[in-house]
Amino acid sequence: MRSIASSWEQQVIADPAVSASSLSFEGEDGELVEPYAQAPDPAPSPERQAAGREELAVLIEHFKDDPVASLVITCLTDGTPLSELAQLGISDNQCAAAKKKVRRHAARLLSRGGNP
Repeated sequence: MRSIASSWEQQVIADPAVSASSLSFEGEDGELVEPYAQAPDPAPSPERQAAGREELAVLIEHFKDDPVASLVITCLTDGTPLSELAQLGISDNQCAAAKKKVRRHAARLLSRGGNP
């Protein structure tokens, strides 16, 4: 196993990094083609962003009477670690249960277009 790993390491060191400009080539019409310039933008489209905001609004409305689930949605939306909910007195078990509940209901709600 050691010889395989060491040979891979030697190959990586021997092969220089490939730059984007080295991938450019001349197209059939004589124009310079840059593959990275033609790559699609990985960011969601404005339509997808609007749909995401609408789906989030449906979830928030559905869980408005469940404070733990509402906090879990907020944390998942903001990227806040769920472990920070412990500072508010919410146990790991409560947090895990609320997360499971949100995911389960989200799949059902969003597949029906927001109707409970």
